[in-house]
Amino acid sequence: MDLVTSKWIGLMYATLSLVAVTLYNTIFKMIKTLSVWEVVLIQGVVQLLLIFPFLLKFGLDVCGTPGIRSLLWIGSVLSTASSIFAFISINILPFGDALAIHFSSPGLVILLTHCFLQEFCGILKTTSVVLLFMGITLITKPMGLENNFNHSNVTNVTNVDCSVRPVCY
Repeated sequence: MDLVTSKWIGLMYATLSLVAVTLYNTIFKMIKTLSVWEVVLIQGVVQLLLIFPFLLKFGLDVCGTPGIRSLLWIGSVLSTASSIFAFISINILPFGDALAIHFSSPGLVILLTHCFLQEFCGILKTTSVVLLFMGITLITKPMGLENNFNHSNVTNVTNVDCSVRPVCY
């Protein structure tokens, strides 16, 4: 398979993943009585049932590849925590706000890979990350930006500063 074809296939899978996650979160939001813990448990069981036959077929170690097991387990714990936090945020925040924040992760990935892995981050990527975080800030309207911008007092300025500052870093 050539490079162009593999990139298109990768783009197709990323798009399918985005659609699946969005539909999954929409279904989760529609069911008001569903517990976050039930969702995470069922998700884990389904993943285990779907992946286990492939592990056996390809002869892979169930505990992970030796030498990188600890990183694999840390990543798995972080992935599970991410799912739990995403579902809790969907229950607490407006649906659009929670998903906008959740889907801003590529911007953080670009920043972190530039800082820690020294990946190239040109003008286009930098501009995209800045616009992404500005858009997230405008979509979610953090405390202080929404209603009380007419009154210029110290509390509102502090609220805006506290809500925008993490986005800038």
